[in-house]
Amino acid sequence: MNVAVLAVGLGVAVELKRADIEKLGIGAMLHDIGKSAIPAEILNKQGKLDDREFFIIQSHVFEANSF
Repeated sequence: MNVAVLAVGLGVAVELKRADIEKLGIGAMLHDIGKSAIPAEILNKQGKLDDREFFIIQSHVFEANSF
């Protein structure tokens, strides 16, 4: 939600049209939807990720396409 609030605020600041601000807010809320496919133990891991875990985190961008 923080990203959405910041995005909407930026949209207002640059005087976007209301419809565009709404789309921007929705897009910002969904920007990391692919992370829902990442195991919690990797998302919440304290410390450095190993190479395999880092690859899995990077894949969240592609996971979003399956929604």
